[in-house]
Amino acid sequence: MQRMIRFKKWFLQRLKKAFESLESTIFSLLWTSLILSSVSSVFSEKVRNFFFKILNTATPIWAIIIVVLFFLYIYSRADKSHASNTPETKIEYHANDGRKWETHLKSQGGSLSVSLEEYPWCLEHGLRFYFHQPSVGCPKYFEGHCTQGFLFKDFEHVRKKDKSYIDKKIRDNQ
Repeated sequence: MQRMIRFKKWFLQRLKKAFESLESTIFSLLWTSLILSSVSSVFSEKVRNFFFKILNTATPIWAIIIVVLFFLYIYSRADKSHASNTPETKIEYHANDGRKWETHLKSQGGSLSVSLEEYPWCLEHGLRFYFHQPSVGCPKYFEGHCTQGFLFKDFEHVRKKDKSYIDKKIRDNQ
């Protein structure tokens, strides 16, 4: 019963707003038509001659204008639909075993894809890892001041392990 009363109240509010906007629309249309009719009566002969000249041209300008407007309309509709289909991308940072990964989360529809940057950041020093033959690590690792470094062949295994951990962490938080 309470639902019915709320629905009735909601429906009446919407109906009232619709009639208020309808009333103002009708009023503005009447004023516009009154003004246009008085202006057109003054310029009616000139306007009529102008439109007849346009309609009687060899290549109808009005047809070209309509075609151009049609293509502009189609283009604007396609552009809007393309923008709504682009996935929403969000960047987050996740840490694991002394490494901080820049994580790109792309959601489209109901699906979520997780991708990691090529190299992580060192949590201790705040520096991005880089490749230095034959290892990958924190720049301080190559100077002997950090433990965050791997042989390049082991780095892919570490990256996959961290991606799996971060992926699980993100999906558990949803």
